[in-house]
Amino acid sequence: MATSPARRRPRLPSPDISAAEILDSIPPAILDEILSRLPIRDAARTSVLSRAWRRRWESVPYLVLRWPRGTPSASIDAVLAHRTCPVSEFRHPYIPEAEFRLSDLWLLRLASVGVQSLYLKFKWFEKADGIFMTPHFHMLHSCIFSCLQLAVLDLVTCDFPGLPSGFAGFPNLTTLSLSEVGFPRGLGGLEAMISSSSSLQRLRLEDLRMPDEDEQWVIHAPNLQRLLISSEFDYGLQIDDLPALEEAEINLRDYVDVQEIVNLISRLDQARILQLSMPKAAYAVE
Repeated sequence: MATSPARRRPRLPSPDISAAEILDSIPPAILDEILSRLPIRDAARTSVLSRAWRRRWESVPYLVLRWPRGTPSASIDAVLAHRTCPVSEFRHPYIPEAEFRLSDLWLLRLASVGVQSLYLKFKWFEKADGIFMTPHFHMLHSCIFSCLQLAVLDLVTCDFPGLPSGFAGFPNLTTLSLSEVGFPRGLGGLEAMISSSSSLQRLRLEDLRMPDEDEQWVIHAPNLQRLLISSEFDYGLQIDDLPALEEAEINLRDYVDVQEIVNLISRLDQARILQLSMPKAAYAVE
C-alpha cells in the first residue's frame, strides 16, 4: 500500500535573520498595499524600518491623505513635495484664510500627480465694505480643471472659477458635492460641467451662490442616480430627463410657485425614492 508523502512544515525564519532582512524580503506589491492602508504619518515613519521601506511611501500609488483640523501647513507641504504618484484621497476639513494661498499650491501639486477624491472646506471671512461687513470666499484655483482623474469632488464655502475654453468635463467624476459654493460668472458653468461629466452618478447642491438668482439653467446627467438639492431659492433650476435616477431629495425653502413645483416633480417621477420639502409652497397651496 502506497503511503502519501509527508507534509512539509512551513520553514520558519532562521534566528540569524534580522527583522530588517525579513522586512526587506516583502514583495514590493504587498509593501505598497500595506503602506497605502496606513495613515500618512504612520506611512512616513516606516522609512526607518529597513532599506526597502526607506522613502517607499513617497512613491506608493494612490496614497490616502486625510489631514485633521489644525494640521500644520508645513507638514502638508512636505508630503506633497515628495509625492511622485497619484493620490487616492486628499481631505482637508478646515482651511483658514491664512492658508488660502497655500491651498492653491497644494491643488497645483495634486493636479500634477493626479488625485481621485478631493474634499476641501474653506473658512469664509468678513471684510469691510463701506460701513458694512460682507462675507468673502476663497476663489478655487483654476488648476482644478486639470484634475482629470477626479472621481469625487466635494467643496464647501469657496468660489468656483469659470470653465476654461475647450474644457471637456471630468471623465471619471461619479460624485459631485457643492455646499455654499459660489459661481460669480453664473451657473452656466456648473450646467456645462455636469453635462460634460458623463460618468456622474451622485449630485449634491446646497445653498449655492450666484449673481443672478433668476438665471435659467438645466441639470442634464443621463447616468445620475442620486440627486440632492437644498437652498433658499430654486436657482432658476430646470431638470432634463434623468432616466437612471433612483433617489431625489429636494428642499427649497422659499419656493412658492406651485406650477413650477408640479413641473419639477414631473421630471423626477422615475425616482424610486422622492423626498420634497417646500414649506412656503405648502402654505401657498392652502
